[in-house]
Amino acid sequence: MNQDEKINLKEMKIEFEAMIDFVIKHFPNGFRSGKNLDKTTSRVKFESLSVGIALALREKNNLQYQGNDLLNTKEFKEYAKRYASSSKVKVARRIEYARDRLLGK
Repeated sequence: MNQDEKINLKEMKIEFEAMIDFVIKHFPNGFRSGKNLDKTTSRVKFESLSVGIALALREKNNLQYQGNDLLNTKEFKEYAKRYASSSKVKVARRIEYARDRLLGK
């Protein structure tokens, strides 16, 4: 992939860093939630939040988000269970939920 001229690694890096900056600024506990913030963040939670945030930032560059309610909603907890399905539909549902919640949809 690193040799594929169709992929712009610089743009991907900028998008990734913008997502991380957004998390640092708007999520006091990063990707962690719940009572035990010392536990490792699951892959399912990380993928849905990171991609959802990146997509939201694509739509609204000056995106603002207050609070940590996204991580603690009943829906997100259900979608991002530790061993949640990796079917295309369920992955998309998790990502789109995070994106839409950030965009206020």
